[in-house]
Amino acid sequence: MTLPLFFLPPQHRDDHSLATLNVGERATLTGESAKHLQVMRLGVGDLFDLSDGSGFRLTGEVQGQQGAEIIFSVATPWHADPPSACELVVVQALAKSGDDESALHSMIEVGATEIIPWQADRSIVRWKGPKAQKGQQKWSQLALAAAKQSRRATLPKVHDMATTKQLVAKVAQATEAGELVLICHEAADLKATLDRLIPAKLPPKIWLIVGPEGGISDSEIEALQSAGGKLCRLGWAVLRAATAATVALSQLQLLIATPSAKDC
Repeated sequence: MTLPLFFLPPQHRDDHSLATLNVGERATLTGESAKHLQVMRLGVGDLFDLSDGSGFRLTGEVQGQQGAEIIFSVATPWHADPPSACELVVVQALAKSGDDESALHSMIEVGATEIIPWQADRSIVRWKGPKAQKGQQKWSQLALAAAKQSRRATLPKVHDMATTKQLVAKVAQATEAGELVLICHEAADLKATLDRLIPAKLPPKIWLIVGPEGGISDSEIEALQSAGGKLCRLGWAVLRAATAATVALSQLQLLIATPSAKDC
């Protein structure tokens, strides 16, 4: 069984002091991760992984508790997880009934590295004013929980919400930088599948744009294509807003798997 994963508090994620610790040396864990560790009833001698959110982790062994702090010793020194073949960016349209939040959790489990909430024309849910900041913060917390659950040492970045106009500008900038932007849509040609669209030499980033329940509007499709996006088809069935990104990412992981991953 894999070890439970905790993240350093945000204010300590740029602190590289843990990287200098040798096996057997002691340190303390504070904040929400320390509370979570206590809630899980980890005791003296139990092991856990600790990450800075950027892909590095160490294995710690609980030595005791001092107030709200957990004292641990280093069992396995600071090391990096294997790098991804390329970054996977998901643009997820806001959806009703928590479908977007359900999608967020599962897409992180299958490898999304960046997430952009999108206020699409047909999104029923609207993030206006203070709701936009609250929504981004909520998605960031969900991303943190999903990363812990899936034991990912790299914490996915949740961007601020983008309007369609802002998204089109981002897509244009991404394609100019050599990134591949794919628009998941049922109107795409049946031959426009991921295995045909992914080049042999992988781009630095692959984007997946997923629309809301009512679909991506014709004007949005036109604007996104004009900015360099390409329509793609995930199969013969029409997928829900809550499942499309996960299906697409699962297919991508098989296509871009590194040799070491394929050998697992």
